[in-house]
Amino acid sequence: MNFISLNNGYDFIHDEDLLQTLLINRGVEEPDRLLNLTENEIHDGMLFKNMNAGLELLYKHIMNNSKIHIIVDSDVDGITSADMMYEYIKDINPNINITYSFHSGKEHGIILEELTGYEFNLLIVPDAGSDDIKPSKVFYDKGIDILILDHHNIKKKNKYAVVINCKDGQYPNDSLAGAGVTYKFCKEYDKKYNINYSNKYLDLLALGCIADTVDLRNYETRHLVLKGLDNFGSHNEFLQALVKQQNYSLKNKITIKGIGWYIAPLLNAVIRVGEQEDKINVFRALIGEKEDKEFQPRRKNKSDPKPPIEILSLQESTVKVCVSLKSKQDRMVKKSVEELNIKIKEKGLDQNKLLIVECTDELDNTFTGLVANKLASQYKRPSILLRKKKPGVYGGSCRNYDLFPIVNFQEFLDELKTFKYLGGQ
Repeated sequence: MNFISLNNGYDFIHDEDLLQTLLINRGVEEPDRLLNLTENEIHDGMLFKNMNAGLELLYKHIMNNSKIHIIVDSDVDGITSADMMYEYIKDINPNINITYSFHSGKEHGIILEELTGYEFNLLIVPDAGSDDIKPSKVFYDKGIDILILDHHNIKKKNKYAVVINCKDGQYPNDSLAGAGVTYKFCKEYDKKYNINYSNKYLDLLALGCIADTVDLRNYETRHLVLKGLDNFGSHNEFLQALVKQQNYSLKNKITIKGIGWYIAPLLNAVIRVGEQEDKINVFRALIGEKEDKEFQPRRKNKSDPKPPIEILSLQESTVKVCVSLKSKQDRMVKKSVEELNIKIKEKGLDQNKLLIVECTDELDNTFTGLVANKLASQYKRPSILLRKKKPGVYGGSCRNYDLFPIVNFQEFLDELKTFKYLGGQ
């Protein structure tokens, strides 16, 4: 038995209550509730600001058989959010004209020059876009509607788009990822227009939320994620193929940890080191397009002859590409960490309580976040990696260390008033 400090007082805790104690120490106010989640955790989606306006906007365009364009944002949450929206609209109207586009790099939100050549009456931006006021106005002035389904911090009011964002100060759960907000939107559309398609996309919600490392101590978010894992891939051949590929690592179980460690990183690797064609093929595979693809297996040894070419489905071949790109990314990240470790030791940066490293010459910006995570774990403290954008201006990535006394690193940095902008994608 031990005395444990709880809520600034002391309670007598038995050894069998260790799990409860650990959860409380990690910020879970009601451990029993977290361990026994029910449908009562689900908030009314109409509590979102602008939810009804967004539902009616989509309904109008579906009924008018409008041309709809979806921006696929540059991360796993962006891909799953966009896929959910694409498939959901196709469920409602299979013949509607929907196009989609990927960013050319790891950008986010509405980028005007990447949308030239597309004609549409409605632009949907899942997982980004709340603060994209100037590009929103460009489309608004042309009479084009914009629907934004986002979860990032809102800096300014965007009056040129219908913005549905869990950080609107009104919805009671701000820990949803973009895929979570998109699912809540689809669920409310189901209710309002008496259809029932949204629940088959709960696995996409789970993947997006886990990949985006949202706070799964939140009761609603965790409940939705666990529901998504219950039938992971049941309606999606590509998710099934990913699970089959990683089944040994997953130990034949679908868990939060397994998705976070063995499924999401494969998709992230495509976004970071893949060609544009690879990214598009991931999305095509997710939305269920059919195509036979030639795949050239690698030699086991350099001296071996080339194995015969295999004919695989789009879903199967794309999984193979994901695995190959993940291996390539791992090699590149390892090299970057080794180079930065030399710099850290030479300059004595590991003597500081916060690890701050200028890495313009040593690190490709594609891997800044990944390498920051590696260094935070290695040095057991928050890491800040900075890359020079122009004279006197630096950008980069910040990552906290789970066991560091600073619980919310972004809030801590905000209070310093040193950074012009802090935000997560």
